[in-house]
Amino acid sequence: MGIGKTITPDENKIEEIDRLFKEDKTALAEYNLQDAILVTDIYKETGLIELSIHRAQISGLLMDQLGMMTAAFDHFYLPRLHRAGFVAPNLKDIQTTEHAAGGYVIEPNPGIYEHVIVLDFRSLYPSIIQTFKIDPYSLLMKDVDTIETLNGYKFSSSLHILPDFIDELMKLRDSAKKKKTNNFPRQSKF
Repeated sequence: MGIGKTITPDENKIEEIDRLFKEDKTALAEYNLQDAILVTDIYKETGLIELSIHRAQISGLLMDQLGMMTAAFDHFYLPRLHRAGFVAPNLKDIQTTEHAAGGYVIEPNPGIYEHVIVLDFRSLYPSIIQTFKIDPYSLLMKDVDTIETLNGYKFSSSLHILPDFIDELMKLRDSAKKKKTNNFPRQSKF
């Protein structure tokens, strides 16, 4: 932001705060106020408040719950599942005896390597979900317009909830990326 804090980085911050608390409470209050102003200015400059409001509108969550993705999923998914004639069990009532299978993780071999590439897997799971129409409801309805995964799991290609929602989210994501590119050319300040 081009404005520094009142305690400089070369000072021992904790010791200086303790000293100000004992000797100069007005300077400590100025430090705290400047900190709050800087955070507010960063929020304004980056549009974080507007982004949080938009995320709350999309997810149906209160702004202080935005990190709770399971709650966002439930807010979106459960009413649609109910309209389809099903009620989901309360997760706390389900007793499991084993862990769900996950992806295979290769142990890393430390070292320096040549010819390294980076692959974007962020959209891998959503793409698989969209391709095979994977979601709990389509699993229940697997006998209607069946689509089968490579390892034999079956889902309904026409009765599903999650794949369409992912499509909506991907469109919103693309739109947000375009807006970010157009609206935040000053991002290099940070």
